[in-house]
Amino acid sequence: MLPRPLETEPLSGAAIADRLRALDAWLSEHAPLWEPRPFVTWRPAWWDDAPDLASWVQTVGDGPIQALEDDLSSTVGLPERLASLARQAAALTELAPLAGAQPTPRGRGVKSRKGEQVGGFLAATEHALRGGDAVVVEWCAGRGHLGRTLSERLEREALLLERDPSLCAPARGAPERSGVRHVCVDVLDDAVHHALPDRGAFVALHACGRLTDRMLDVALAHGASAIAAAPCCAHRLFGALRYAPRSAIGRASALSLDANALRLSVLDEASVSPRDRARRQREHWLRVAVDLLAREATGADEHFSFPSAAAEQIDLPLVEFVDWVRRAHGLPVPAGWDPDQVGPAATQQLRVIRAGAIVRRVARRPLELWLALDRAQSLVEAGLEVSVGTFCARTATPRNILIVGRAT
Repeated sequence: MLPRPLETEPLSGAAIADRLRALDAWLSEHAPLWEPRPFVTWRPAWWDDAPDLASWVQTVGDGPIQALEDDLSSTVGLPERLASLARQAAALTELAPLAGAQPTPRGRGVKSRKGEQVGGFLAATEHALRGGDAVVVEWCAGRGHLGRTLSERLEREALLLERDPSLCAPARGAPERSGVRHVCVDVLDDAVHHALPDRGAFVALHACGRLTDRMLDVALAHGASAIAAAPCCAHRLFGALRYAPRSAIGRASALSLDANALRLSVLDEASVSPRDRARRQREHWLRVAVDLLAREATGADEHFSFPSAAAEQIDLPLVEFVDWVRRAHGLPVPAGWDPDQVGPAATQQLRVIRAGAIVRRVARRPLELWLALDRAQSLVEAGLEVSVGTFCARTATPRNILIVGRAT
């Protein structure tokens, strides 16, 4: 059944739990389509269960694939089964903005997209942060653009927490404003507790993966007056094997999300430059060629994995790239292989992989929102007043979901 669009206002209260349950049911039902990784599993089991989709994946051309990679919001050109799933995903992930468009903050070292993110974050959180004198605590602050902007706007002290010593200073040597303090500390270390005030207002703009969860735990332990988090890079688990659901609904879910599954939630190229996209496509083509050679040499239908390649390797001709992988990572290579045959075969296989990735990508935003709502619902369960919505346009950052909680 196609869910209707749910909210014209940001999600809050019982609506958070309701949407989380709906997303959980949808993701669980369609897990066979999105759990297999197209680069690793070239013939997933769902090909037998959905022959119409399998046929489309194997025959669709490069043009439609490129158009769908650029914008999956249009269902033109999709087989009906996939178009229906895309419409369901769009309805389930509809989110209202937490605030209207705001001026972009300008200042030293603030790039335009970063400025748009900071401006949107400020507008979306100001209602929760206004009142009182709670210290603003920016988690994984980097240069601290967000914390400084909030400090100035709210006329509050700000504590900027950052692990990298080279970033623990005002951008480009600008003098630090009064009441702002940068502290170099690893937020995963227990030493972070010693730096924190009680009842601070904790904010995090794109703290990677488990770093966001760490902030929520620490903020609650210190009796935070407010919490605002825009999660990012869910697959960054920092040693953990799987995502640990935070809410009662999440813990009851059948979903089991390791780093490979979580990586799906960040596969959005809305803000990737054409040059970077072209380089990524070349690396993918080279990796598929390597996989073809490894499968031929071993006779096993298994993915050959090796670490990311540097730019100088990606620019190598196919023969030299294969030789580099053979020497550096032990690639088994068939005797007398012909690059004039392997290259075109890799192009064909990559097209099928990209089409399969479009099928999988239908679940990208539902998974991202599931993760955000699991965190938001855990704050509801902790007694906070919580809202979830977007804080900026997708072109400023595809990671535009914001959780805002306020102690009652």
